[in-house]
Amino acid sequence: MRYETNQRPLIILIAGGHAAGKCLASRLLREEIENRCQQIKIAEVDMKEFQEETFEIGPSRFNFELVKSKVENHISDGFDVILIYGLYALYDKELLNMGSVKIFIDCDADIRLGRWIKRDLLSSKLSESISKADKSMLLRNLLMRYLSESRIEMSEFISRTKELADVVLPRGAEPTGISLIVDGIQHLIKNESEKSIDHTIRFHTSDPVKKVISSRKKDITLEVLSNDNFESRNKRFYDLN
Repeated sequence: MRYETNQRPLIILIAGGHAAGKCLASRLLREEIENRCQQIKIAEVDMKEFQEETFEIGPSRFNFELVKSKVENHISDGFDVILIYGLYALYDKELLNMGSVKIFIDCDADIRLGRWIKRDLLSSKLSESISKADKSMLLRNLLMRYLSESRIEMSEFISRTKELADVVLPRGAEPTGISLIVDGIQHLIKNESEKSIDHTIRFHTSDPVKKVISSRKKDITLEVLSNDNFESRNKRFYDLN
C-alpha cells in the first residue's frame, strides 16, 4: 500500500481533560476503522510519551517538536491513518494544521475524577498489593493533585482548546459518537472496490465527515455544516450529545 504523491495520511487529533477517555477513544476509533477498512495501516501517538519531568502545569511540559517528529516518521513509513491523543492534542498550531479531523472529549469533572481514581487506585495491580492505609494516602495525594494542579490546568489551558475541535464527545468515548465519527472517516477512504490495483488509499477533503454527521444528527444545522470546511479558524464544533 502506498500514497499518491499529492495525498497525505488522515491525521486525527484527540484532546480532552484528565481521565476523559482519550486513550479509549483512540483505541475504539482504530478498532472500528480496521473493522471497516481492510489493508489499512494505523498508527497511534500517545502524547504522554513526550511529557517532560517538571513541577510545572500546562503545555510547556510537553515536547511538541518530538511529537511532530514522530508524526512525520509515521507519514514517511506509509501509515494511512495517524491517531494522536493527549491533553494538548489541539494546542500546538503546527499540529493543528496537520490534523484532518479534530476531536475533543468533553466530560463532567466529577466523572473524570471518578475514572481517575478507578484507573489509578481501584483497577491497578498496585491496589492489590498495598495496605488500606497506603491506599488512603494515595487517594489523598491524588485528590491534592487534582485540586491543586489538574483542575487549574483544565480551566486555564485544556478547556480553551475545545473551540478548535470539529467534533465534541460530551460523555467520553461512547460507541454512538465513535460510530458517527467513523461513518465520516470511512468516506475519506475509498472503498476496496474503488482502489487501484496497487491498493493505493486516497484521502480527500473532510467535507464527507460533516455531511455524514449532519444527516445523522437532527440538532445540527445543515446550513452551518454546509458552510464549514472544518478549519479551526471557524471556531465551531459539532456536539455529538
